[in-house]
Amino acid sequence: MKRLKTFGWLWCLSAVPFFGYAQEQAQAVDLVVEKPAEAQVSVETANADAQVVLTVHDQVQATFDEFMKKRGIPAYGVRDAQGICYYADSDIVSCGPENPEFVAKRATAFARAYNKAIMQHIKYMTGVMTSSTADKLMSDDSSDTLEEPRELAKVAAGLAKKITVLSEAKIDEQLLQLGVDPNQFKGKPIEIKRTTYLSELIKDGASRAVGSSAGLAVVKTFEAHTADNTYAIGVIMKFDPAFVEIAKCMAKKARPVVAPKAGVPIDTLLGKDPAILLQNFGTRLFYDEKGEPALLSFGQWASTFTGNDPRIKARKQNVALLQAEELANHSLNEYIAGSVSFEQSNMTGEVLEEANVFDENGNFREANMDKLISKLQTKFKNVASDTLAGRKIVYKKILKHPAGHEVAVVAVSWSFGQLDAIRMTPPPPTRAVPVPPPTGDAGVREGDEYDF
Repeated sequence: MKRLKTFGWLWCLSAVPFFGYAQEQAQAVDLVVEKPAEAQVSVETANADAQVVLTVHDQVQATFDEFMKKRGIPAYGVRDAQGICYYADSDIVSCGPENPEFVAKRATAFARAYNKAIMQHIKYMTGVMTSSTADKLMSDDSSDTLEEPRELAKVAAGLAKKITVLSEAKIDEQLLQLGVDPNQFKGKPIEIKRTTYLSELIKDGASRAVGSSAGLAVVKTFEAHTADNTYAIGVIMKFDPAFVEIAKCMAKKARPVVAPKAGVPIDTLLGKDPAILLQNFGTRLFYDEKGEPALLSFGQWASTFTGNDPRIKARKQNVALLQAEELANHSLNEYIAGSVSFEQSNMTGEVLEEANVFDENGNFREANMDKLISKLQTKFKNVASDTLAGRKIVYKKILKHPAGHEVAVVAVSWSFGQLDAIRMTPPPPTRAVPVPPPTGDAGVREGDEYDF
């Protein structure tokens, strides 16, 4: 009987300040809200011989490269010595601004780009975690390796060679540590045992890689477009092992132990050019005016109404604002509730099994990665239903996109200060419920009175 086991060591990082250490500020916590880029405009350069037209992919890549240069990042998808890693991805908006659903499709493009960045992280960290587990099981010293692991396929190939020199007794011992009963292989060739051991190592690594996703945060989103109205949404995310601890503390509503840092009020973050706010998607992390880590989540939506009736238009705008608020709340809840889900015993292992992400040899099924993300997000919805306590709507407006569409933009903040305010607010007084007279007695049975 196989069972996957989610290791708990990811959550033992409370001594590490959350949000990482910026390269430019050693030992200081990096909780910066990256200023989003305005919509990118296509660039055409011409000379006597040829004309070069930048595609929307060119523009997205240029923005990614500019961010790398600004932050001093050697490459996306590669950890530095502190375990910090950045991921970047994008997705094409499936229609142009001539379509009434353009704004909704922008939100969908962000969701797809966001999910693809998470997939990058899970695949990359599976190699990291698998190497770490193998180091513990195969060497006398049980310390984790900090050297940069290779791609998972190469990690698996290297482990396959190491496993061939292990004794059968050693493999049995290590299968037990991975939750697999070696007795089921009695009488079978040892090669079957070796293959199973390698597969379980990779699955265990993937389970812990999924768990580490609580340490991912959006740091930048942007929109690129070309003269022929091809649009794309780009997202850059940051992973830091220390991010996990603060997400866990937020979910438990307990202040994390982090070094205080001068922050900014929410109003300062939101008092920007609306053209910039239009490029904000997802949940960001920052330091508030009290110097504490906080969250700011953005949601966008729009009505597809194209008529002229002002009353119908107003109702549709209100529906769009409610939908944008729902998206902002969902993103906020997903970030906080995710850390709770990852702490549950075997949760990530169960999701990996349900999504059927691995074949019988422990190789990734790329086609099933979308299914994995979908199942994770479903789990988040079912966990920590009260995580939105402490949230506050701080921005709710109808803005105009440069392409002419109205966009409902809602920003929701979460902070420990807001949570304290809720805790200190006395509950409303309870109204005494009148006791009805005994059945059969004469009298008047009155309805409740509403005091307007």
